[in-house]
Amino acid sequence: MSAVAELVECYNWKNVISIFIDEDHGRNGVAALGDKLAEKRCKISYKVGISPAQGGSRDDIMKILVQVAMMESRIIVLHTYQTTGLEVLSVAQYLQMMGDGYVWIATDWFSTALDSLSPLSKETVASMQGVLTLRQHTIDS
Repeated sequence: MSAVAELVECYNWKNVISIFIDEDHGRNGVAALGDKLAEKRCKISYKVGISPAQGGSRDDIMKILVQVAMMESRIIVLHTYQTTGLEVLSVAQYLQMMGDGYVWIATDWFSTALDSLSPLSKETVASMQGVLTLRQHTIDS
């Protein structure tokens, strides 16, 4: 989450929205992001969890994204698992939230999806266009 906070600071964004999977992994990730953003004098202006029990049904995701579209901040950090994250991006594409005026930052689940879901369908590729992600890097030792 340090790298995400660095990215937010680099572009002088002050507020982000966090969409996360509502379980320990997601809540801990968002807490860490909040701490790192606070160090940069930035903050999470709105947090919303997706229930892992339901797997983030399309209707639930649609309701969440409609709420997000009404928020002032258009910087969205997506911290979920692969299946849920791809569904969120698909719904965002449907709601026209992937174009100008929105920034989507996906955590490491996204780079893993890019590596493991090959070949990708045209619909999946279309919903991913413009999403920023960071890949973990370990220096050779």
